[in-house]
Amino acid sequence: MAQVDITYLSSYYLVFEGKRGTSFNGDIALDDISVASGSCATQAVSTTTISPPLTTACKELYQIYCGL
Repeated sequence: MAQVDITYLSSYYLVFEGKRGTSFNGDIALDDISVASGSCATQAVSTTTISPPLTTACKELYQIYCGL
């Protein structure tokens, strides 16, 4: 998780720019973005992401592309 303090004097835009690769290894994602007034918390809160298990077809593709 990342936090950013933004100091502004007038209206502003937030722009998220990403560059991805050509395979599934180049995936990008933005999730649970929020903007709030005030300063960021002094200590970041850690989160745990749990991925769902791979299906058989997905495992086969993973093995082919990753050489496993």
